[in-house]
Amino acid sequence: MGGGRTMIGVPSPATSGRGARLGAAVTMVVAALALAGCTLGVSRDGEPTRVDFERAEALRTDPWLAAAGVETTRYTYGTNGQYEPGTAGTLRPMTGTPAETMAAEVAAAAEVGWWPYYGRCPGAPVPRLQTADYYSGTDFVVVLVRELEDGSLAQAELSISDHLKVVATVANHMVSPVEMPEEVDLSQLACTNEAGQGLPTVGTPTNLTDWWS
Repeated sequence: MGGGRTMIGVPSPATSGRGARLGAAVTMVVAALALAGCTLGVSRDGEPTRVDFERAEALRTDPWLAAAGVETTRYTYGTNGQYEPGTAGTLRPMTGTPAETMAAEVAAAAEVGWWPYYGRCPGAPVPRLQTADYYSGTDFVVVLVRELEDGSLAQAELSISDHLKVVATVANHMVSPVEMPEEVDLSQLACTNEAGQGLPTVGTPTNLTDWWS
């Protein structure tokens, strides 16, 4: 028919332009979904439930903790469906020497059911745990635990440098239960007595509430 040839699979300039614009639009939508935490094909079973809100509320109402702020468990962006623990924290001024300050805090915490399972003196080797920014090597550290009403564990990390920092966490409902750690005697730490005699660390620095533990 007139000797002309039909070109198959070669779009016209107008069609090509529309295809490019469509491809760019799809790319932007996928990027937006990723930034919003809506990663395609990733399980979101860890999204907060009543259990997670109750655990966060336990931190908020803890009379010793007296948290300045509380965050419920949330998705960890850039991971394959992993979630941060529920978190609460506060800063408090020193009430004497580091040893006196820590002793007072641990005693106050014990009145509402917390007890220590790990302690580390300043200068002792920092444990390689699966949590980012887990203490400075110059900090005096004690980690406490208490059992919540649902049987899960809450953890509180106390660290002292020029002030007292308290960070408490509760596990996402999807995290498997862990065994209760053994209580330690903080008086065995060298940094808790005037003579400076004792151990650099006591207990095992296990993270009880992290998704990766």
